[in-house]
Amino acid sequence: MQENSSDKIIFPYVDHRNAFYDAMFGLADENRQHNSVETQVINEINQLVSRKKSITKELPCLPCALMELIELLGQESASFNQVAKVIQTDPVLSGNVLHIANSPKYRIQGEITSIESAVSLLGMGEVAEIASTVLIKSLVKKKCMYFKKFGQTNWLHSLQTAYACRLLAKNVNGNSYIYYLAGLVHAVGKVVIFHALTKAFAKILDDDMPGSLAFRHLMTSNAKQLSVYAAEDWKFPEEILLAYKQLMETPQSDLALALDKATKLSRTYLLIENNILDEEQGLNYLESLSLDNHFITSFFQFADGLR
Repeated sequence: MQENSSDKIIFPYVDHRNAFYDAMFGLADENRQHNSVETQVINEINQLVSRKKSITKELPCLPCALMELIELLGQESASFNQVAKVIQTDPVLSGNVLHIANSPKYRIQGEITSIESAVSLLGMGEVAEIASTVLIKSLVKKKCMYFKKFGQTNWLHSLQTAYACRLLAKNVNGNSYIYYLAGLVHAVGKVVIFHALTKAFAKILDDDMPGSLAFRHLMTSNAKQLSVYAAEDWKFPEEILLAYKQLMETPQSDLALALDKATKLSRTYLLIENNILDEEQGLNYLESLSLDNHFITSFFQFADGLR
């Protein structure tokens, strides 16, 4: 399978594809052999990629409320009342949505006391995004003594990509909710790898961090495949599934192209924040992706606000 060759930053010693792992474990050594932890993870992930083991055992089922929201927001005829009704079927979800809707980031006027009011004031797309974020976070957030930063950084990367995708949807008249959801879930394959890493460290009790370049290349490629499997098993819209598949080779659809730019934007931010990439070089690279300064500034402000 051919990997998208444009996915690499042409800067010395910085490989864009491995940004996530470089930020977590430091720069990789191309001459290093797989250690015992990496070998264990590779064996585990290979079984998932080959479908010898089901990915559904590694990820919970999609909540009914999220499935209904995806179906609703994919339609032009979706109404405020329909969105509110779906959210209200889950009391915990309703409480979380109201809590977030009343935060300084969203609060418009007075206290929002009902889902109907939230939808009316914020818009059904905004409320659906909040609800989806709450639901997806509940699926991917796992308590673990190993690599707490790994899970946190992956979640921030997902939020950043979702935000950028939503903005890019406006340029192609895309469905902003579908674009947001695609960005939010695109890195779920890394969650599966994260689980495999934590299990390997618990079993092997080895403090040696994953440091081989070959391991990182393999995990980056496999994470994309695992995200495709998750989208298939969760019965995501065909538009999202196609985009995920194209990300493994050459992005062609509007959504795949948006995801490609959004992930590169988020990765570049991650590399800059971890002092792996010089800010000026990173910004020059982002401008080469035809992203204007206003867009980049808006994204960086959003990303800074998540810290």
